Amino acid sequence: MKKVLFATTALVFSAGIAAAEVTISGYGRFGADYDSTRDDGPGNSNKSTTVIEQRLRFNIDAVTTTDGGVEFGGRLRLQYDDGKSATTTSPALLYVSYGGLRVEVGNVNTPLDTDALSLSSEVGLTATSFGDPRSSYYAFNTNGYGAGKNNQTGIFARYSIDAFTVKASYIDPDQTVDSTGTDLVSEKSLSFTYEAGPIVLSAVGVWNGEGIESNNIWFVGAGYAFNDQFTAGLNYTDEGYESANKVGDLGKTVTLYGTYTIDAVSVTGYIANNDADINKDDTVYGLGGAYDLGGGTSLLASVERGYGSKAYDSGETRGTLGVQFNF
Repeated sequence: MKKVLFATTALVFSAGIAAAEVTISGYGRFGADYDSTRDDGPGNSNKSTTVIEQRLRFNIDAVTTTDGGVEFGGRLRLQYDDGKSATTTSPALLYVSYGGLRVEVGNVNTPLDTDALSLSSEVGLTATSFGDPRSSYYAFNTNGYGAGKNNQTGIFARYSIDAFTVKASYIDPDQTVDSTGTDLVSEKSLSFTYEAGPIVLSAVGVWNGEGIESNNIWFVGAGYAFNDQFTAGLNYTDEGYESANKVGDLGKTVTLYGTYTIDAVSVTGYIANNDADINKDDTVYGLGGAYDLGGGTSLLASVERGYGSKAYDSGETRGTLGVQFNF
């Protein structure tokens, strides 16, 4: 009887495993990262402007599908970054998907962070751009909430039909006890995207970004693929505030960018302008290159000139060089 019971139990568990799929994906990167502003400000004079950059990321995804074709899944992320005391674990993202609809709960994605165009000008090993939106807003939290921090629990929905995609999210930063001493409110965001052939158009609105009341962000972007080798785009962001007490309007950012690819080499360049009062310089630019080594591995390099700071009367130069491998 025990043998029959054990055999039956094994069949039940093996059937469950067969019906579900667990995958691990991610990337690793390492190299050199230079930032001229690392030694700016009180107490920073001894900091090195050049550091060894390293990151290792594991995305653990689990998914199962019902007999009716409804997909249920979730994600956890493990990540180590240079300078961290330990590897971090993200809070869980759970979702249900059917047809063109996907609904997430927990540590969810948000429309601006997953927009098709908002981060298109990023370059280099660390995938950065001074042309990115400068404002504070919620996104999938890789590093965990930590003790005494708000929980950033939310719901995200995405629906696609033909060339159109609409996304919406609601993030509640105080679902559990918030002991940070910061008066936060819920963040709401909505986006629309149109993708057809070589054209991509998107618009995003964020209300109370990162739980900061009246920290509202507006983004519109347009991208065009001229051919298989060259794509370009133009983004506009009406930014929010510099800090949680709503001090320092971050102004408006206009970013023009383009990527040219030939064989194994890709070059991305951008120029952006932001009119915030805190800037030492309003016009910034960046240039990045990628060489495909094969097997999901690339050699990456970049140099960027940033806004700098009036507070420290300093400019800003950033550069990276290293390797990234995807798995």
